[in-house]
Amino acid sequence: MAPVTRSRKVLVAAAAVIVALAAYALLRPARKTTTPAYATAVATVGDIEQTVLATAKLEPKALVSVGAQVSGQIKTLAVAVGQTVKAGQLVAEIDAQPQRNEVTRAGLGIENLKAQRNAQLAANRQAQLALERQQKMLAAGLAARADFDAAQAAYDTSTAQLAALDAQIRSQQAQLDIARINLGYTRIVAPMDGVVVAVVTKQGQTVNANQAAPTIVMLAKLDVMTIKAQ
Repeated sequence: MAPVTRSRKVLVAAAAVIVALAAYALLRPARKTTTPAYATAVATVGDIEQTVLATAKLEPKALVSVGAQVSGQIKTLAVAVGQTVKAGQLVAEIDAQPQRNEVTRAGLGIENLKAQRNAQLAANRQAQLALERQQKMLAAGLAARADFDAAQAAYDTSTAQLAALDAQIRSQQAQLDIARINLGYTRIVAPMDGVVVAVVTKQGQTVNANQAAPTIVMLAKLDVMTIKAQ
């Protein structure tokens, strides 16, 4: 009986050890996981860009139609497409002979009116002297009242004619100023710095400014462009 009892004790002890190990394995705390390493960076201010693909129309900042203000034949076309021009630079020149004739005609009209005024001024002075004589004679009782009234009327008429000639001279001077302005319009210059993007009128072509201002060239500022898209 002794050997059997000892073997049983050994088995019981072994089972107790196994149970203790199993309980320890179940009850021991979980192993801590390793903390991951994070990549860091300093926050800074910057631009956020988003690219969008779209069909658009590219237009210059400023687009000017340079036209003629007087009618005539294009005698000189001084620019070409793609050429860069400065403000005041000659773009085209219209045959200025008709405008020169207008300036000459208006100037001669002023000279004619001034000659008429000089003659009328002399007549007015004569009418004034006649009126003064009639006034003295009437005061002395040596002239009739009717003669004095006639002299007064002649003087008033002469003075009115002198004033009318002065008005005509001023009107003719205005016509001369207009003719000189139109003569200046025969030289077409660039109104701004830019690039010639189109030449509408050819050299030798006749333009008519009486109906609408004809376009000679198209001038654009290309330093700043505008994109127009839906």
